[in-house]
Amino acid sequence: MTISERVDPHPATVHLSRHELEKQTLAFHPVAHTAVFQRLSASVTEFGPTVLIICSPAGTGKSVILADWLDHESRTRGGDLATAWITAHEGLDSAAALYAAVHDALGADLPVRTEAAAPHDIHAALAHGVRPTVLVFDDAHRITAPGALAALEELLAQAPPHLTVVVAARRVPALRWHPLELRGRLVRVGPDELALNAVQVRAICAQHGYVPDDGDLRAITSLTRGWAALVRMTAQHLAAHDGRGAAALTTPAHPVRAISDFLQSELLADMSAGALAFLTRAAIPDACDDELATELAGPEAAQQLAELESAGFPITRQARGNRVWFEFHPVLRNHLRTQARRIHPELLPDLHRRSAVRLLAAGEPLPALPHLMAAQDTDGLRNLLRDHAFALVLDGHGDALLCALESAGPAVTDDSYVWLLRAVHALSRGEIAAGAAYSALVHARTDAPSVAPLSWLRSLTRAAALEADIANGLRRSGAVPASARTERPPARQGSCAGSDAAADLAEDLAPTGQPDIDCYLTLQLATALALHGRLPESERALRHCLALADRRDHHRLALQAMTRLSLTAGLAGEITTVRTRAERARLRAADHELTCTPDAAHAAALAALAHHWQGTTPARDRTTPCPAGDLSHAELPDGDTSRPAARSHFGGKGIAGVGSLVARCQDDPHWPGATPVHRCSGHSEHPVHTVPSRGAPLLDSADPGSGIPSHGDVRVSGVAVQRRYRQCETLSPPCDSRRHGEHSEDESGSWIDRHVRAVACLVAFHDPGADRHAAAEAVRDSMFRLLESGAAAVTGGQLLPSAMWVLLGVNEPRLAQELVERAERAVGDTAEVAVARAAIAEIGNRSKSTRALLVPVLDAGPEVHPVTAVTAWLLEACAAERLGHARRVRHSLEQALRRGVGEGLVRPFLDVPGALALLDEYTGRFGHFDAFADRVRAHPGAGRAGLGPVLTRTELSVLRLLPSGRTAQQISEDLGVSVNTVKTHLRGIYAKLGTNTRGDTLDRARQHGIL
Repeated sequence: MTISERVDPHPATVHLSRHELEKQTLAFHPVAHTAVFQRLSASVTEFGPTVLIICSPAGTGKSVILADWLDHESRTRGGDLATAWITAHEGLDSAAALYAAVHDALGADLPVRTEAAAPHDIHAALAHGVRPTVLVFDDAHRITAPGALAALEELLAQAPPHLTVVVAARRVPALRWHPLELRGRLVRVGPDELALNAVQVRAICAQHGYVPDDGDLRAITSLTRGWAALVRMTAQHLAAHDGRGAAALTTPAHPVRAISDFLQSELLADMSAGALAFLTRAAIPDACDDELATELAGPEAAQQLAELESAGFPITRQARGNRVWFEFHPVLRNHLRTQARRIHPELLPDLHRRSAVRLLAAGEPLPALPHLMAAQDTDGLRNLLRDHAFALVLDGHGDALLCALESAGPAVTDDSYVWLLRAVHALSRGEIAAGAAYSALVHARTDAPSVAPLSWLRSLTRAAALEADIANGLRRSGAVPASARTERPPARQGSCAGSDAAADLAEDLAPTGQPDIDCYLTLQLATALALHGRLPESERALRHCLALADRRDHHRLALQAMTRLSLTAGLAGEITTVRTRAERARLRAADHELTCTPDAAHAAALAALAHHWQGTTPARDRTTPCPAGDLSHAELPDGDTSRPAARSHFGGKGIAGVGSLVARCQDDPHWPGATPVHRCSGHSEHPVHTVPSRGAPLLDSADPGSGIPSHGDVRVSGVAVQRRYRQCETLSPPCDSRRHGEHSEDESGSWIDRHVRAVACLVAFHDPGADRHAAAEAVRDSMFRLLESGAAAVTGGQLLPSAMWVLLGVNEPRLAQELVERAERAVGDTAEVAVARAAIAEIGNRSKSTRALLVPVLDAGPEVHPVTAVTAWLLEACAAERLGHARRVRHSLEQALRRGVGEGLVRPFLDVPGALALLDEYTGRFGHFDAFADRVRAHPGAGRAGLGPVLTRTELSVLRLLPSGRTAQQISEDLGVSVNTVKTHLRGIYAKLGTNTRGDTLDRARQHGIL
């Protein structure tokens, strides 16, 4: 709907309502613009801004929105608001003509009636008014006469507080606007605020009898960018064609005639020949900077661009790096490209070549790719693939790159290097089978000519195969032979140092000298070393990878390295370091728009697991940003204030409150690994390469009422991890999944995906509001899947004791036994398996068996993971207590505290039945471990909040002296009170605890956690 379709071209000064507007000219009901309405309504105040300027191109809905808003305000405010409407025209060619129009429009509402339209009379009359008034100047760009412009500027400058003047125009009238801005009286509304969102686009489509599916709705919204007239014409076109071809509308080969006519008549008809020549050349690339525009259109390009912008032409600017790029609206760009093919087809190859050269020089290889293909520059294309393609895949642009290459011909699409690009890209998306197949294909044809050197192909083939092996299962792939499994005494998980394959990894992944490839090779090497238990070597390799990734600005790879560093800390039993590194990795993800990636979810899971084991909740008040890539900041011990504190987005319920939803989501097909099948929507001459932008709702711009964390609230809950995955899958750029890899029906994600899910379900089980049996089933199922993955030896085994207590906690010893048997088949006879068997034995009152199973674990010393070791010592204490070995009980408890205090491991004490009771009984006997024991006993998870009696401060002082065996007289001397006072306090303590003797009093106080 354009302005010219609605407005009478003759002079008009009227009071106009929405209903009158619809009755006269509109065949549709305007869609609601709530956000714009709110902004406009806020200006109609006694002391607020009094001038609004709404500037946007033809057909963006200015007049319709204003009429609808005025009608809304009139109905809302009743008779308290006066409205007037002036449609500008060529007749407003002087100050007298403009004031006459104002007089005619406001005459009935002027508090002092005037017979003439003299400026001073109108200003005097307006000054006496108190009734809120809105005066609209529509089509104000038609006011061009100097006298009329001066009169309008005077009116705006002297407008009283109760008068709101709205200036609607296609381009900003040539007035001095800065005085109003300096006085805070000017509000600007531009095309971005008038743009329709997806809900409004769907409503307009429905008005024309067309109901788009989600894919077509995204295509229409992306194509039109919410330009109201284009949305309506597109909807009309699709309704007339039964909705066929929505995706094809993005290509210049399929223009809609009504849209072309609209653009030509409303935007291009009055253009000079020079301006049209500039537009048809500058529209060849998707975006131009000043240098590229000059290269394509000549030295006058910058001036022509500035004139177009001042004329309100639909151009947007965006800063990328140290350059500013401008681009035309995509519909307009396609129209201009059609005109370029018609006007000067012989120039197109040279224009494409120039665009490619300049874009490559500006560090923009992906936008340069279609121009090289259009110019049929084979050498340039080969150079781009060799020099930039792998970096594009690492940075998450694999979909756009591979889709663009589909039309490059078999010489490119069948190149071994391109197949390896497909392999690495598929693996990054969790498409393990496809990645393995592509790398195997290249392995079988390494002698075929390629754009890349043979050394690159060999190392990349091995690295991709290794990544697939890790994801599919190290033991199943043969990377870790079964003979490498450890025998008793079981060592810490992941210590498969006897693997010959692991020893040869460094030789297999020989550096290539190409930094991007070497960064990827180092990451795969480091991951394999970590999963083989060679943690120091893995840590060194990961630091090397992180340094390379930072140097090359590969933020995705840097995030992977930081997450793997957190994992290696977990394998080494450094739980505090796990938490710190994981939180730093998540900050890195938030800073670089990577919050929906699997590695961001993995970092969140690792942070959640560390908090879970330590019984802590995330901090909310650390606000200093962490320098990107500064790993030293990621390893600060608690209490170290030598560097700025880490910024944290944690908030809300932290790791609580997620159980029920995680349990309900356990069979969600959108869980990680269930990657949807994508489509390649056809290729134009210049494919549109879609990469999620800063405004893309990757979870960060979720509805505040949806319960989904925002960009500023990056929580560690399992629900946040799962939702992040579901949203990121729906935003993946379109691509032919059959060409670039898709999941087979029996795949359920990589080991990272499974680890994330297992942790999320485990943490969610402890939500007080969770359905415990449903949550336990989710834990069991996620553990079964994890134990089938390639990293079961380190990730699944590490979680086994915690998962075991979940199943035993809901009285499911049979399921617990089944989980143990699966774990033993997957990871061997390890310390975690032994502890899990001991837990089942202890629950079954077989304490002698418990102690026998624990002997090799307890004898292994520091090689056992601290969580496993603490659990083992607590089980030993419980078994010894049942068998009447009091000295062994105290010793075992002290060993559990000794192993747990360094990393603050609280969870095992909460999980092992009877452990807290033993701590209560032996409290005060652990020397310098007493403080940690008191912290464990006072933890909210102990389940004693609100159960204990309330003692006064003096009663507590007396109670704390009772374990020493001191008499009432001695206690009175210690406290400086009379002996009768002490006896009075003792009677109060006995009464509150329901006891009669000192011994019973001490036992009851310990049970309640008072002592």
